[in-house]
Amino acid sequence: MSVSPSTCRGGDLRHVAGQGGGLQDRHQELLAHQPPHLGAVAQVPAPLREDEREPHPRQPVGGLERIDPRAELLGPQETFTAVFDEGSPRLAISFEGVVQLLDTNTGSNGEALLEHQAAISEMRFALGGRRLVTLQYDRTLTIWNTDTMEAVVAPAVIDDMVLRVMPVRGRMVVLTQGNGQLVDLETGATIGGPMEVWSPADLKALGERLAFSSVYVSADESRVAISNETRIGFWSADDGALLWPVITPDAPIVGASLAPDGRRAAVLLDNPLRAAALVDLETGKLQQPVLAHPSFVTAAKFSPDGGTLVTIADDANLRFWDVGTGAARGEPIFLESGESEIRFSNDGRRLIVLVQGGIVRQFDTLTLSELPGWSGDFANQDAAWQQDLGRLVISELGGRLVELD
Repeated sequence: MSVSPSTCRGGDLRHVAGQGGGLQDRHQELLAHQPPHLGAVAQVPAPLREDEREPHPRQPVGGLERIDPRAELLGPQETFTAVFDEGSPRLAISFEGVVQLLDTNTGSNGEALLEHQAAISEMRFALGGRRLVTLQYDRTLTIWNTDTMEAVVAPAVIDDMVLRVMPVRGRMVVLTQGNGQLVDLETGATIGGPMEVWSPADLKALGERLAFSSVYVSADESRVAISNETRIGFWSADDGALLWPVITPDAPIVGASLAPDGRRAAVLLDNPLRAAALVDLETGKLQQPVLAHPSFVTAAKFSPDGGTLVTIADDANLRFWDVGTGAARGEPIFLESGESEIRFSNDGRRLIVLVQGGIVRQFDTLTLSELPGWSGDFANQDAAWQQDLGRLVISELGGRLVELD
C-alpha cells in the first residue's frame, strides 16, 4: 500500500468545499481511479457562491436554543467524514481516500494530504494531535505521525470496522479473530499478550464464520473491556494484564459500559434477565440487585462522577439509576427510538441524547427536566462532534459544521 503524501494549497475552510484547491482538486482523479469502498462515489456538485446557497432548515425539538448561524460547507454528501482533535480546534476531514487537517479557529488548511488506497470509514486523533489513526473500508489501519505526515509503521489489515483509540495514553485495541491486542500509538508496537474472550476451541467451532466482539474503554483510559455474546473480560490499559477471570453471565451479553474511573462496569444482558448488571472492578464482584428493565438494554452510560447510570432499552425509554443503591431515579422518558447515543457534559449537569433520525435531546441531570433540543441532517454513527465549554459541534451529512450553545 502506497502512503506517500502529496501537497495542496492552504487557505480557508471553503477550499475544502471546492473553492480554490484542496480536496476538491482531487475529485476528477479519484473518479478516474475509484478505490474499493462501500457504495458508489457521490458526484460533487459545482460549488455555490455565498448568495446562491439556500438557508439550512432547522426544526425545533422541545424548544430551540440559539444556533450559530455560521455553518461552513466542508465537503460533499456521502463521501465526507470529519473528526475533531478533542479539546483543540483541529479537525481532520476526508473525501474518499484523502485526508486534510484544518484549524477551525483560523480556517487554515494543512499543507499536505494523507492519501489512502480506499475510502476512509473512521479517523481518530491521539497524543495531543501528534497521531492520527485512520481506518479504510477495506479494513486497512494506518497510524500517522501528523508532524511528519508519514505512517509510523506499515499499514495493517484488521478484523474490526471500529477504531478503539485511547487518545491521552496513546493506546488502541485491535481485534483479530474476536480477541484484542493493545497497541502503542507512539511506536506502533504491541503491548502485552492477547486479550482473549474466544478460546481456540470456540474459534475452531466457528469454522469460516467471523468471531464478533465488542470493545469498551473507561474515560480515564485505565481499563478495557472486551465481550462477545457469552463472555466478558476486563484488562488494564497500561500493560494489557487481565484484572479478573473472564466472566460468563447467565444470559446473553448485549453490551457494556465502563465508569469514567474504570472502577465499575455495567454489563447489559438479554433474556431472561433483561438487565444492567453492575460489576465492581476493584473486587471482581457482581453488585446486587441487577437493574431490571422490561426489555433488553441497548445503550448505557455512567455520569462523570460514576454515581449515575443512564440506560436506553429496546422499549425506547431513557432511565436514570443511582449506582450506589441500584434504585431508579424518576420515571422513564420516551425517546421514540431505542437506537440512540448518550453523552454527558463534562460537568455532568447535562445529558445529551442523539436519537436515530437526526434529533438531539438534552436533559438536566439534577432535575431530569428536558432542555431545548435540535434536529438536523445527520446520522448518529456519522456525526463528528464534541463538547467544549458547553458548546456542541455537529458535522452534518451534507458537510455543514453547526454549533449549538
